[in-house]
Amino acid sequence: MSIIIRFEEFLRLPSFFSRNIGIILWGQRGKLFDRFMFYFSSINLFLTLLAELWYIISTISTDFITAIMGLSYVSFVVLAEVKFYYLIKYDMKVSTVLKRLNALFPHTKEEQENIQLIKYLKMSKFYTLFYTVTFMLVIWTYNLYTVSQRFIYTKILQVREIERELPYPAIYFWNWQDNWSYFMLYISQSLAGWHATCAQILTDLLICILISHLIMHYDHIARSLLNYQSKFAELYGKESTMKCMPKLARVMMEERAVRADMKFLADIIAYHTELLSLTESLNDVFGVPLFMKFMSSSAIICFLGFQMTVNRGFDLLTKLALFFILSVLQVYLICHFGQLLIDASTNVSTALYSQDWTNADVRYQKMLVLIIKRAQRSATLKATNFIIISRATMTEIMQMSYKFFALIRTMYND
Repeated sequence: MSIIIRFEEFLRLPSFFSRNIGIILWGQRGKLFDRFMFYFSSINLFLTLLAELWYIISTISTDFITAIMGLSYVSFVVLAEVKFYYLIKYDMKVSTVLKRLNALFPHTKEEQENIQLIKYLKMSKFYTLFYTVTFMLVIWTYNLYTVSQRFIYTKILQVREIERELPYPAIYFWNWQDNWSYFMLYISQSLAGWHATCAQILTDLLICILISHLIMHYDHIARSLLNYQSKFAELYGKESTMKCMPKLARVMMEERAVRADMKFLADIIAYHTELLSLTESLNDVFGVPLFMKFMSSSAIICFLGFQMTVNRGFDLLTKLALFFILSVLQVYLICHFGQLLIDASTNVSTALYSQDWTNADVRYQKMLVLIIKRAQRSATLKATNFIIISRATMTEIMQMSYKFFALIRTMYND
């Protein structure tokens, strides 16, 4: 027997990562453990950020290459802090958007089959799972790199002595290498990296899942319009029968058919308006974090590209390559879903025009013109009002990253 899919099925991964930083997306709120996790993760992340910033300030004049590497980490953490802030600031708005989507969500088996829910669930799971696995590979490579390197080269192979190092370069105001505080700082930095990753993944997955729901509904509207047969046109498909009827009965049947057609359009307009409103709400909540994401990702790609062009060992080059791939993937995922949203919303106007409207009543035809006019302005994901996100944005980000890379490379050579 087929299983009815619940709305919460889409939110499993985001809910897992949100719990790790003490933020509750869906369900019961206000537990003591959740509040503890939120304050612990945000404070620990902030303290790690300060230590990394102090390291960059202290070394940029003496070790430019290492300082640039530190800037990659700082950019990543700053973006995580921004996402932390906006997830808390717009907590109620996010909850409201989720509730409105849940109200539109098909809850019966017939509705789910009609809207092709399983197709969009599979699409959502594929992208979110692939993205999550890639992120996990990178963050745990970085978190475990230094301790693994010391264990392999010093303890097992015994080819060279490697000093104790932390996962991310930072300065602390005491000698931590030769006492127990090294282990505490290592755990602190690893947890900071993990919590920054949770904030990053949570926001990205949430945006992609919400957009996948909007795409599903826009596609459903397009299919409904395309498959709709005007009741007025159906009457005159039986022209011989209509001619045999008295004029009053014919007029009444025509009016009934027109009312049915107009009710169909009214329902579609209300449905479409709600989707447009949800798209705007999504932009209100995530506009600034998305803008910061693209700016920081551009900087990270630039810094990593510079690091990879400088002579480095194979181990470090592997780390840099993984981080670089992840940074590009982060940008591409959002740009891809932004393009899918544009395409799905634009298809509504195409479906309206492709509908069999030529034999419909003139009132129905006039209303179609107004709806087509509105649907031609595609719904878009925006990083504030400065950037409309699509696949073309990916090209712009990579071009900007290359320009910064060329500038830094020129400064280094000089």
